[in-house]
Amino acid sequence: MDEREVKAKLRRAIQRLVIKDKILLHSNASERSICHRLAVYLESQFRGYCVDFEYDLNDNQTFAENRLKEDYAWKVLLKDARESASGGGHCATIFPEIVIHKRGVPEESLLVVELKKTSHPRKTHEIDRSKIRGYLEHGRLGFQYGLLLVLRTGQQHPQGGYVESYELYTRGKEEPDCTWLTSRS
Repeated sequence: MDEREVKAKLRRAIQRLVIKDKILLHSNASERSICHRLAVYLESQFRGYCVDFEYDLNDNQTFAENRLKEDYAWKVLLKDARESASGGGHCATIFPEIVIHKRGVPEESLLVVELKKTSHPRKTHEIDRSKIRGYLEHGRLGFQYGLLLVLRTGQQHPQGGYVESYELYTRGKEEPDCTWLTSRS
């Protein structure tokens, strides 16, 4: 699937989330609740693919750890994620919130999505950026695209809308595209 088609499908799913589930955003619902609803809208856009939430391929090993446990960079990333979560009461994991893929066919790993609320510390956004880059750069995972979506929550009509920021990463490109949601590219 080409980048333009992926962007159009993502745009439609995010618009549906903001329109149909505004109450979740307004009431500052949990990240998991918001991710679940986004996954529902993504599933209607990406027909022929599986859309999985917090996908874990093995019983006790997370999605990325299973494939990258011997990789030093991922060990450092996991350590950083756990350190940033300690004291905050959050459980740090290295597996994606939403994946769009064909189960059992690694070369059909299309898109990985990480979602954050503006109420989360900015440091967690940087960890998610690193995770996304890892999902794209490591051939054993094979994702073509990665999305970091940051949503404003806890406000009834936030100035500028509910989407705070978005970054679409493409395998093989150094920098993310941060303009596609508002443009028609």
